[in-house]
Amino acid sequence: MKKALCFNDVLIAPKHWNGGSRSEVSLATNVAGINLDIPLISANMASVTETAMCIAIGKKGGLGILHRMCSIDEQVQMVLDAKRAGVKIGGCIGIDENAISNAGKLIEAGCDLICIDVAFFAQDRAHEVAAQFRKLFDYFPLIVGNIATGVHVFQFEDFLSRKGIEPKNLAHKVGIGGSGVCSTRTQSGNGLPTFHSLMDISEFYFSKSKSIIADGGHATPGDCVKSLAMGAKTVMVGSLLAGTSATPGDIIVKDGKKYKEYFGNASSRAKIQAGLKNHNIEGIATIIPYKGATEDVIDNIVQGMKSGCTYSGAKNLKELREKAEFVEITTSGYKESTPYLGN
Repeated sequence: MKKALCFNDVLIAPKHWNGGSRSEVSLATNVAGINLDIPLISANMASVTETAMCIAIGKKGGLGILHRMCSIDEQVQMVLDAKRAGVKIGGCIGIDENAISNAGKLIEAGCDLICIDVAFFAQDRAHEVAAQFRKLFDYFPLIVGNIATGVHVFQFEDFLSRKGIEPKNLAHKVGIGGSGVCSTRTQSGNGLPTFHSLMDISEFYFSKSKSIIADGGHATPGDCVKSLAMGAKTVMVGSLLAGTSATPGDIIVKDGKKYKEYFGNASSRAKIQAGLKNHNIEGIATIIPYKGATEDVIDNIVQGMKSGCTYSGAKNLKELREKAEFVEITTSGYKESTPYLGN
């Protein structure tokens, strides 16, 4: 039986840094043919990414991907609103009978990328929708997900190959069940730690050059650094941005303190909001403390990423992937890694 490591089980061994300030570090990356200044994507969750989030993260050099827990007309309007600010934006479709038609509407509205969003992409129907998309929209930037293993990547790209389709401008979204508001693993008994999935994919049959997005389980900026070092071209975050000013919904005042809603797309809360059937629940809804300006939170994540690079002796993400040396730590090691005075 394999051992599956998560972010808290590993650290990156520090190496010599021959640069000056951490401001010299470049976090520029490319995902599915889209150039980004920072390797950060806001999760396509109904409680995280709508127009305001896309604008906030887009102006910082990252990318917002809209959720699909709404009508296609509502999502199209969000694309139009975000494009007026000049930012890059991703649209989102499912794998139902309207998927390809919806993709066309989003592309016509001006979105820069399409994400085929399904809880588990390693299935025939999802593969067929992706192939249909490629036939109609050529090599328009495409993200598919979510998957969990290198075999899943191989199976899909082999499927495309047999249809004569190259995996060009394509990114795989990696992570099954790793989220503060996801209950997939407890409901189904299935899933893998996101870090283990990245490790499996990077070691399976190709180098760390694939366009991989690490999605789920990032509780700290340090977790993001670990994903980037293990081969992800960018990270997708929900909880780190949840509760900030640009997330959907009003501020809730309770006992004199400010909160905002945060819920998974597979939660009862999200499905009711979207007018879907309230079953197959694999997520929860909660409120979390209000964190203030989204831009400040993004800046903190970016600063953590740049620090992670300098400690690893890397001036850019390519060097980070090449130089990073991971070590497995014990439970005591994890405890020592976290601030413990005053707790």
